[in-house]
Amino acid sequence: MAGLEAMALGCPVVAVQVPGKDYEGEQMPPYVREGVVERVDIGDPAALAHAVNKSLTDADARTDLVERGAKFAARYIHPVDGGLGDRLLELVHEVQLELRARRPRE
Repeated sequence: MAGLEAMALGCPVVAVQVPGKDYEGEQMPPYVREGVVERVDIGDPAALAHAVNKSLTDADARTDLVERGAKFAARYIHPVDGGLGDRLLELVHEVQLELRARRPRE
C-alpha cells in the first residue's frame, strides 16, 4: 500500500525486489508487474543509486514516473482518499510558508 499511496501523492516510486524474482508473476504487486515503477534488484546498490539519482536529476524521467504512478493509483484510490491526500499536501505547503515567514532574516 505504501507504494500506491506514494504514487497517489505524486511521488516517484522505485521497487526493490529479490534478484531473479519473476516480476510478471501473480505474487508481484500490480504496479510492479505493469512496469509503472522503476524496478531494482535488492543487493545492487549501484542500480538503486542510479534509479534514485535519475528520479532526482532527470526532470523528464521523474515526470514520466510520477504521471505513470498517478494514473495507476487513480484506479485504486477512492476519490475521497485522493482528496484527503491533496488536502494534506496543501496543509504541508501552508505550514512551510508559515515557518518561512517566521524565520528571522539573516
